[in-house]
Amino acid sequence: MTAPALVTLAHGSRDPRSAATIASLTELVRCMRPDLRVEESYLELSEPSPLTVIDRLVAEGHDEVVVVPLLLTHAHHASVDVPAVVEAARRRHPHVRVLATDVLGIHKSFLGVLDLRLRAALREARATELDGLVLAAAGS
Repeated sequence: MTAPALVTLAHGSRDPRSAATIASLTELVRCMRPDLRVEESYLELSEPSPLTVIDRLVAEGHDEVVVVPLLLTHAHHASVDVPAVVEAARRRHPHVRVLATDVLGIHKSFLGVLDLRLRAALREARATELDGLVLAAAGS
């Protein structure tokens, strides 16, 4: 029995900077856990797909795969797409244990980073007075 393989699962984007960020994050996890196989995947708009990665890991002999959704909320992708990926992988490889972790969620350190980034953006824009600030996100 081998150690479980981790598959990071991001949304994907047409913007190559998104994939570069996910690749960097995945590489960081890989460096932190050299005892585990860690691979990146994307739900859409980028490659490889999670099933492609899982198929490859199974062909290499992994009998347990843990999908790690790089998502902040329990919205559509987390509640529909991630379970569908896990179920499809289980159907394709019934002898393999395929699990998914919870979404990343909002950790208190995230809010600190968000505050730093917003303050930097305001400085860059040379905003001296602020009546309001809108923080917008894409997706559900």
